[in-house]
Amino acid sequence: MRLISTLALATAVFLTGCAATVTRDAKAPAASGASPAAAKTVVLEVYGARNIGSGEDWDALLEEWQTSMSAAAASKGAQFKLAKAEAARPSGPAVLVKMKVNDFRYVSQAKRYAVGVFAGNAFMDLDVEFVELPQLKTFANRKFQTSSSAWQGVFSAMTPKQVEAVSKEIMSEVAGD
Repeated sequence: MRLISTLALATAVFLTGCAATVTRDAKAPAASGASPAAAKTVVLEVYGARNIGSGEDWDALLEEWQTSMSAAAASKGAQFKLAKAEAARPSGPAVLVKMKVNDFRYVSQAKRYAVGVFAGNAFMDLDVEFVELPQLKTFANRKFQTSSSAWQGVFSAMTPKQVEAVSKEIMSEVAGD
């Protein structure tokens, strides 16, 4: 019985991994957030800098943003939509989150578990602009950076955990928390 308990605990620790660390620009002034009406609808536009923005890893990254932002928005009682850059925007009150991906390295949990430290480090470098619609009024600009260390092995925060952590930060900014 004790062996089963020990194995269950070890498995739980193995699967949870370490939390992602998000670095924000410390110099940015605190934003008051969007108006309560606008904060109920969040639209995320994600685009890549330079030659970033295509390929298998890009598609996987967009899927992570869809999943994590949907959950983070729901936790704040908001609706969420992932939109293509310059797509038709809502005509009513909403917050447009324009995210420029300067650089990233996508490392999935499966890849980390399969090849360990050889999977490399997951990281993201993001510039985010928060715009209240329909006025097109920018109420905040933020820079977010995340990273992991391959030497943490399977316990390092892979891309999904990093996206989840940044999604929570984004929704806190929208809500003015």
